[in-house]
Amino acid sequence: MTDGQIQTGEAADSTPEKQAAVESKNAGSVLRKWWFWVIAVVVLIIVFNLGGGSSNSKKSVGSQTTSMNSAGKPSAAKSSAPTTAPPATTPPTSPPPTAPPVTQPQYTNQQKNAIAEAKQYLDTQAFSRQGLIDQLSSSAGSGYPVEDATIAVDSLNEDWNAQAAASAKDYLSTQPFSCSALIDQLSSSAGEGFTTDQATYGAQQAGAC
Repeated sequence: MTDGQIQTGEAADSTPEKQAAVESKNAGSVLRKWWFWVIAVVVLIIVFNLGGGSSNSKKSVGSQTTSMNSAGKPSAAKSSAPTTAPPATTPPTSPPPTAPPVTQPQYTNQQKNAIAEAKQYLDTQAFSRQGLIDQLSSSAGSGYPVEDATIAVDSLNEDWNAQAAASAKDYLSTQPFSCSALIDQLSSSAGEGFTTDQATYGAQQAGAC
């Protein structure tokens, strides 16, 4: 074969059909490469993950949609806190102290009689404390024991200042007295037996001082 014939044959082999066959053969050899398959597996994994993420996002969107009420507003979350505060407890209070019962003094029959007679004396005229005791215990008077006469007079709780004023007025109704003389008459043991303070008060109330 001559050089011209060889060039003609090579030119004839470079037709489009033969070039396509050569490229197909080269592609088949590429598919048989191991790294091609590794790349293909990695691409599939990426595609699968992308598909799963989109479905999860759709589910989350759907769950958010269901939490909306009919008016298009998100439903209020129920609060677990109690609606009312527990009632305040007050500490127990101790009962107020009670006063001890007042016991009435027990008088003997003679003391009761002395009390009744002392009231009768005060209804007729004014007396000092000591003068009334002397009147009840004197043999010329009622004749009670001094102890019983004292208990009877003290049981009356009498206002002796008022008695001194009443006695001073009785003296002035019978005769005139100076201030000092009337005080002496009211406070003397031979007179009415008031204390000096009681006699002074009586004389002043009667107008003698």
